[in-house]
Amino acid sequence: INLSSQLFKIESGSFVLDAKPVNIGDLLQRIVDISRASFAGKNLNVLMKTGIPTSDGLPQAFGDAMLCYSLLQNLVKNACEAAPEGSQVSITLHDQDPLQIVIANKGVVPEGIRERFFEKFVTEGKPGGSGLGTYSAKLLTEAQGGQIALDVSDESATTTITVVLPRAQG
Repeated sequence: INLSSQLFKIESGSFVLDAKPVNIGDLLQRIVDISRASFAGKNLNVLMKTGIPTSDGLPQAFGDAMLCYSLLQNLVKNACEAAPEGSQVSITLHDQDPLQIVIANKGVVPEGIRERFFEKFVTEGKPGGSGLGTYSAKLLTEAQGGQIALDVSDESATTTITVVLPRAQG
């Protein structure tokens, strides 16, 4: 209900972000753990990569924890749904300013919807799909001063979504 209220405010232009540091590493790890359990029947290898020594601590995003969780959970869920059985879904947190989170999976977004992938109600080939997951992910990303992009490689049969979010300083 809170998320629906926030989405309505974002769409209507009345949303005001109360940005705070968000422990994006912990949040991503929770999403990975939930996804592993939810998609255990598909035998997916869902993993998080950082390339950051654990002793250094993971960088934090500067935004809203609920919005970050919702947008990333939607994207990882979509990746797991689209990934072929027995394949890998990777979530990579790049330590840079702004932060970059890359979600990659085997399987490609159908060509007919690629240009409209982040638009409201756009879906194809997903029984029961509403077409709101990627739309809300885009809204939630942009409401926090971030950017989101889709890259599809027919050659390697992969889909990659890159989310860029402001980084908390200090």
